[in-house]
Amino acid sequence: MAIEKEDITHFDVIPYMTATLKEPIDVLIVDDNEFNRAVLGSILSQLNISFQESCDGKEAINKILAYDQTSKMYKIVIMDCCMPDINGYEATRILVNLYK
Repeated sequence: MAIEKEDITHFDVIPYMTATLKEPIDVLIVDDNEFNRAVLGSILSQLNISFQESCDGKEAINKILAYDQTSKMYKIVIMDCCMPDINGYEATRILVNLYK
C-alpha cells in the first residue's frame, strides 16, 4: 500500500523539539519525490518554519533567482542530489557560479 501526500496530516518526528527564531527564515525544499517533500514540509511546519517547494533543479534555480529579485533570499535550501534534468549537484554548481 502506497502512502499518498494526502495521508500525511502530521508527521510527529520531533515532538520534544522546539525552535525559537529571532526572525523568520525562508526555506526551499528541492526534491523530485513528492513524498519526501511532504515529510520535510511536515517537519518544518511543526517548527513553524515556512517553506516553498521545487520538484527539480531547474525549477529551484528559477525560484532562487526570482526570489532574489525581491530583495529576499532563502536562508536554507534542502536539495536532493539525484533528480531528472538538472540534479542537485549541477544546480548547486550553477548557483555558485552565478553568485561568485
